[in-house]
Amino acid sequence: MDHPYLNVSDAEFTRRLHHVTYGVVAPLLVTSGIVGNLVFLPCLVAPQRWGVTRLFLVVLSSVDMSIMAGLIPTLVRLAAPTETIDTEPLATYAAHVEQWLLTTTMCASVGVVLVLTVDRYTSVCRYVEFQRTQRREQARRRLVAVGVVSVVVSLPCLFNSSTKEVAGGWAVDHHRTGGWKGYIIFSEVVTRLAPMLAGLLLNWRIALGFREMVARAEGRRPPGPGQQRGVSVASMPSMAAMEERAVSEERQLIWLVVAIMVGLVLGMTPAAVTSCCLLYADRPSRALDVATALANLLEIANFSANYLFYLIFNKRLRKSLIDFYRNLFAAPEKPVTIVNG
Repeated sequence: MDHPYLNVSDAEFTRRLHHVTYGVVAPLLVTSGIVGNLVFLPCLVAPQRWGVTRLFLVVLSSVDMSIMAGLIPTLVRLAAPTETIDTEPLATYAAHVEQWLLTTTMCASVGVVLVLTVDRYTSVCRYVEFQRTQRREQARRRLVAVGVVSVVVSLPCLFNSSTKEVAGGWAVDHHRTGGWKGYIIFSEVVTRLAPMLAGLLLNWRIALGFREMVARAEGRRPPGPGQQRGVSVASMPSMAAMEERAVSEERQLIWLVVAIMVGLVLGMTPAAVTSCCLLYADRPSRALDVATALANLLEIANFSANYLFYLIFNKRLRKSLIDFYRNLFAAPEKPVTIVNG
């Protein structure tokens, strides 16, 4: 290799790669995710007409911010010029808490997206059941279940690594036993591949169900003035307008869910593949290092960009955001004083 940045030893190449990936690009993505979600969260939390969908989006934004916050010490460690950690408490955190925290929050984010997709599926494809269900209580139970599953699935991450004292500080020793390899494959299937496959199938079914919904709405449109028999001319356009608004809102929510799911697939599939490849890599590889760095950046970008999907794919969310900050920073109205002459 003739390029001065690449014509170095493997150790120096990895250090430079980590500097660019985890010291420059990833912090920008993390900062964007934290700031963006902080801007959107007050608008989502404020009492609005969002119902259960608002609850899902609030939880998703909160979990995504937790991922971004949990990544900060990880990025500081990976971007450091050496792998040595200065103090034993920081090494203990890196060995036992860091991976568990990130795995838990990432699994929870995927789970929230999945239950949001299930909610849209019920709304579009099982409308009668959707109307009869106590959605808020059901949503809370599903979110609690997502949290419990996320914590339980990631528990082995607490015990796989240990700390050891080395010259100049402390280091983390990762144990790559056969059982750990089996757990990683199981974890990738449960927390990434299976939810993504289920989400794609549900979104496909939602698309088909929504086409049927639109067809039913088209069939119930009021006839022309010369064709109406026994129905109030004033009520038919009113009912049609209400149904058209409902279809339009459902369409926007579907686009939002589809965008989040597509981002999830594009962001997490490379990370799942590289994680499995790293388990069976016999020796360091620059190609694998680059692929892992790019996969990690895609995954971070996915979790930091969900607020952009809110902004791009949902007109109602955009309007709510603009109205919230317009009212927040609007000048107070001056009282009107009436002077009797």
